[in-house]
Amino acid sequence: MKHPHTLACAALLSASAVACAQESTFTPAATQPSVGRFITKHLITFDRYNDDNNAGGTDLALTTTVSYGITRDLSASLVLPFVVRRPDAGNDSAIHDLGDLRLEAKYRFWQHDPGPVDTIRLAARAGVELPTGTDGLSSEGVDPYAGIVFMSILGRHGFNQSLTYTMTTDAGAIRFGPGQSLSDVLAFDSAYLFRIAPGAYDNETAGSLYAMLELNGAYETNGDTEIMLSPGLLWEARNYALEASVRIPIHSDLDHRPEREVGFSVGIRFLF
Repeated sequence: MKHPHTLACAALLSASAVACAQESTFTPAATQPSVGRFITKHLITFDRYNDDNNAGGTDLALTTTVSYGITRDLSASLVLPFVVRRPDAGNDSAIHDLGDLRLEAKYRFWQHDPGPVDTIRLAARAGVELPTGTDGLSSEGVDPYAGIVFMSILGRHGFNQSLTYTMTTDAGAIRFGPGQSLSDVLAFDSAYLFRIAPGAYDNETAGSLYAMLELNGAYETNGDTEIMLSPGLLWEARNYALEASVRIPIHSDLDHRPEREVGFSVGIRFLF
């Protein structure tokens, strides 16, 4: 007979469709919404950029992601940011409008469940970024991307690793982040999550608190490289999740855009 704690945990994960279980803020995960259900994620991020020529500025963005479960292993997502960008150089005023829209499909092609609540998964993802943003907020090109995601949940420990390659077809007028120049981008992301509480699930479990630590890097074909360390906290309940993190640069070798000095994020997710 299975331990009642295990049964309760399995019921909890089933209720949330394991859709956002131990999924960190910036690292893609091999999770999917249940068939016919939606997950929405609303993330507010603030990033400060600067360089020796005072050509930096700030980005404040509200990014909404809507994901829909098509089959057990296939989902489709729409990602749309609203951005307030304030360049430092000259007398440029703030730009505030929609950014570039992303459309993505994700297919989980392998899954192994070594225990009732443990899982190891691999997924492929592919999509396109469309130049829907206004001048100064858009990459101004149709940029396809593809990648692979590894995920494991083993007891109280969660791991996510992702590689994504983006083909950049045009350059934005204001170039803050990776992919806003004419160079292609290889993004490499890793995340570790530890379940702080509960230590074990029971029938009274309403949610889980996780500590997150992410390593998010980008290499551009023009030689620019950036790696961010992102510690944070995640609270996951049955039908919603709350998250907060800070982004700290630990390596910046940038010649074609300003360096990111610091970043912050808070977010909420809903399961429908």
